[in-house]
Amino acid sequence: MGLNIIAYRVTGIGPLEAPFGGGGCLETERYPNFDTGRYTGDRDFAMEIDWIHHPAEPEDRHYRPEDFEAAKQWVRDNISPGNQERLLNLLDAMEKDPDLHVYFSW
Repeated sequence: MGLNIIAYRVTGIGPLEAPFGGGGCLETERYPNFDTGRYTGDRDFAMEIDWIHHPAEPEDRHYRPEDFEAAKQWVRDNISPGNQERLLNLLDAMEKDPDLHVYFSW
């Protein structure tokens, strides 16, 4: 089964109460500087890194690494050299921008 990693910038938080029991949804915009294609190692990246979800989101959809340095080291140790730059650049961007999160589409 493939996985797409999609990067989003959180721009706001929707209403806490919504019709039909929803609510707390994040308002986002797609981060254009990341290739969302399926690459070797993406699934392991999603499963092996320790992630924390956005605190305002009740359904755990948008994530950031718990420890950026540990995540970068995991990429260096486990992702083939040809695929590392894409993930390392994303992690660097996320570290600089606290509103940048990833979403995993299985």
